[in-house]
Amino acid sequence: MFAGFGVATVTSVTLAAIIALAAICFVVGCGSCCKGRFVPLTLSETSAWLARGGDVAIFVEAFAQYPSRASDPEYLHHSARAAQVTSGSAVLNVIAVFAGSAQPACPNLDEQNTCTIYEDRPLVCRIYPMEISPFITLKPSEKDCPPESWSDQAKDLLIASDGSVSAELSALIEASRSADCCDALQKVSICELLGFNVTAWKGNGYALYLPERRQLSEAIERSAATQLQQLI
Repeated sequence: MFAGFGVATVTSVTLAAIIALAAICFVVGCGSCCKGRFVPLTLSETSAWLARGGDVAIFVEAFAQYPSRASDPEYLHHSARAAQVTSGSAVLNVIAVFAGSAQPACPNLDEQNTCTIYEDRPLVCRIYPMEISPFITLKPSEKDCPPESWSDQAKDLLIASDGSVSAELSALIEASRSADCCDALQKVSICELLGFNVTAWKGNGYALYLPERRQLSEAIERSAATQLQQLI
């Protein structure tokens, strides 16, 4: 599905780099990447986040279909993450991003800035600080990690020069991209069940919705039941 713009376009790292950075994060203990943000989630991760008592926001954006861009890798990437929706006489691509609220901090972060669900943390948390999009290059200066997290040793390990990506990290990135594609239609369906039918235009921002936890959980269950019936 991602032929032509695979993981190799992401800045390279090795498994040793991830382990090293994780150790540095543990020592620094700032928890910066767990505060003041929204954490993109897969559908299964969304249900788990809600079950733990966390809030989930929904960001929605749309863009037109452009047959002339059928060979454009970036256009194809975003189209694969979208569901086709009719708006008047037009057919639009709509992307719905479900994101756990870490405002002002992740509800799974304890007083020592330690993740209490580390073994079950979301994919994006496992991948950070790497980029999931194949069209964004890792830039340490744009990350929330404090300077002490980017020692010369850590930086040398994290930003590799051999053009390869570890199989472990590659699998995580690919799993996240795959979930984006597989969940796309159901996420938009859930938005429709919730009455969230207004979207922003891609590149101009997002339409933001803040559903109640129970409301969203019920919509996810209804959507899953409908999907199951269609398969029978």
